[in-house]
Amino acid sequence: MKCRLRRAVAIAVGSWMALALTPAPAVSEEPERGSLTVVVVDLENDEGQVVVALLDSAEAYEEEMVAFREAMPKISERKVSVTFEDIPYGTYALKVIHDENGNGKLDTNFIGIPKEHFGFSNNAMGRFGPPDFEQTKFVLESAHMTMEIKARGVTD
Repeated sequence: MKCRLRRAVAIAVGSWMALALTPAPAVSEEPERGSLTVVVVDLENDEGQVVVALLDSAEAYEEEMVAFREAMPKISERKVSVTFEDIPYGTYALKVIHDENGNGKLDTNFIGIPKEHFGFSNNAMGRFGPPDFEQTKFVLESAHMTMEIKARGVTD
């Protein structure tokens, strides 16, 4: 009887040691990701297109580099909504242009004042020109985030 008990204990201890020495499953190096829904309201009208640009760095924001993601949702009742999926958690900024005439740019007058509506994340506004990245940045750190941006003109 003692021999069987010792053997059972030895098997149990051996099994436990094998489990204890088994390496833990590898942790994925893939960053966590979420989705971002952007709702742009107070557009001037339903004409043209709205460009929503998601920027992933101060350099991309300041230097007018290529957006991390970009969309042109259909305007309906003076508003648009777009959802960017599979976005790595991190710091971002949004720029919105209501390109009423569809020429692919924000039209300005002869001294550079915008003629078309625009908007930024956090509904930030600059004093003399667009707000900087620090004013517009936000952190995506949840599975889903929604941001509302009010389209504005210079006279609004």
